[in-house]
Amino acid sequence: MGLAIIYGRLLPAWELSAELRWIVAAWLSLILIAGALDIFGDMPRDFMAGAVLNLMTFFVFLGLFALATFTDNRRVVATIIAIAAFQALLGIAQFFGSGAAWRFPDMMAGIFPMFTRLEYDAVFDVSLMSFEQVGRVRGSQPVVHVYNQIQALLVSFSVVVALTDNGISFGSRLRNMAAWGAIGLGVIGVFLSFSRSGILAILGAAVIALVLNPKPSRILIASIGAAVVLLALIYLGFSDSSQFYRLTQSLDEGNTNLERFSHLEHAWRNFLNNPLIGASGPNGYPDLSLPIHSVPMRYLNDYGLIGFVLYMSVFGGFVALFVRRLKSPSPIVSAWAGCGIAALLVVVVDSWTHSSGFLRRDLMQAAMLGFVAGAMLAAEWRAGLGWKRVPRAQHPGSMPARAA
Repeated sequence: MGLAIIYGRLLPAWELSAELRWIVAAWLSLILIAGALDIFGDMPRDFMAGAVLNLMTFFVFLGLFALATFTDNRRVVATIIAIAAFQALLGIAQFFGSGAAWRFPDMMAGIFPMFTRLEYDAVFDVSLMSFEQVGRVRGSQPVVHVYNQIQALLVSFSVVVALTDNGISFGSRLRNMAAWGAIGLGVIGVFLSFSRSGILAILGAAVIALVLNPKPSRILIASIGAAVVLLALIYLGFSDSSQFYRLTQSLDEGNTNLERFSHLEHAWRNFLNNPLIGASGPNGYPDLSLPIHSVPMRYLNDYGLIGFVLYMSVFGGFVALFVRRLKSPSPIVSAWAGCGIAALLVVVVDSWTHSSGFLRRDLMQAAMLGFVAGAMLAAEWRAGLGWKRVPRAQHPGSMPARAA
């Protein structure tokens, strides 16, 4: 029944968007080919981490796509903002040394151990470690990197929503101000993770939003918000933290940069040894202390040119889907396209610099892309745009008539 609902919501958008057809075809091809290599290849891969989880991710994408076409998007957006604010409040409490806040993620990991194990590469036990030993907040997630990428994704999306005219209003000026305050909390939560990729993502999202909507009022809101966040970080002692060096020494050869470059060299050597289908063995990466910190390079290493091309085909399909609609005559469609570009920015700065991310042990990025794509194409349908092959009247009730 769930698949039937997804199919019913996907059909009009499928006819509306050639990019969506491309994404689905490339994604399913990647799942099939990677699964075959996982099972039948000379050097078997991790089947559960590869094809099985990727198939789950694909259905998460379709499910959120379908949800966005018939739900009141204001409620979903409010939920996203609230989750970002909740995680940030937990992070602030952790930053101030709250033991209860620090142990909360371990309790959640105990409730959902299979999900936690399936989705991420390195789930290490930090329950015996204090915040002072780790030095970075983790919100509601057991692993710092997981918190980084989820919080960056939620906040980047929220920043674009707040700074563009996307037709989403929470009913009153007071509620809108509360939403902006919650987004500010979410931004603080990203900074307290000391995640270079997360901070870069939200800064990029703000630039995208202001380019799309360069109204003085929006620039003023962004400036005031940035000033408030900066003052809050100063009050919290952000620059005095033991992890502040991660931001000031990002370009140094030390830190973790040398090891990450060695990962790329390792993947390239393996690719040259077996360029068509890759060269990953059953034990992963025995000569590296950590998995390769770049999802595209992991595909090049594990599945060769075939896997890499299919991965980039899926990513390129999303780029085309959103970029083509940035200049839409509908401001709502254009704003949703901006949200999509912001999500893709998180994909690049997170997935391309870490061992997990989009199409590799991650559900959240695919879920966000699915929701934004569904909301954007539904708004396009309501505006009567893009229906060149199939008359709109042939799809009564396919998409809701309510405002986005």
